[in-house]
Amino acid sequence: MVSSSGSGDDHYQDSRAGHSSHKPRLEKEVEAGRFRRDLWYRLTVFPIFVPPLRDRLEDIPLFLSFFVEKYGKWIGKKFDTISQKTINALKAYSWPATSGNWRISLRGLSSRALRAISG
Repeated sequence: MVSSSGSGDDHYQDSRAGHSSHKPRLEKEVEAGRFRRDLWYRLTVFPIFVPPLRDRLEDIPLFLSFFVEKYGKWIGKKFDTISQKTINALKAYSWPATSGNWRISLRGLSSRALRAISG
């Protein structure tokens, strides 16, 4: 429940916040006075570390299946299998992107590949 400042009325608000950063750098920004300490405290109450995709290659088939299914629904086609050759090629890739950018890269690769094979 949230109440507006100066109002006695409470209302329900569903909200989420997330951020991604290189923690040591942001801590230095707080120390240098370029990032608000109170905001830093609120953001670090419940930190979740997500390693880069290059450190968790076993997740690639799961993500690939998700994007293939999603793109298949979008174009109105069902794709039954993903070849092991494709999965191995994606696992061999270095995935230099940060933890948020790999999703864009894998999604783009999936959609381009499916467009190529679906005509």
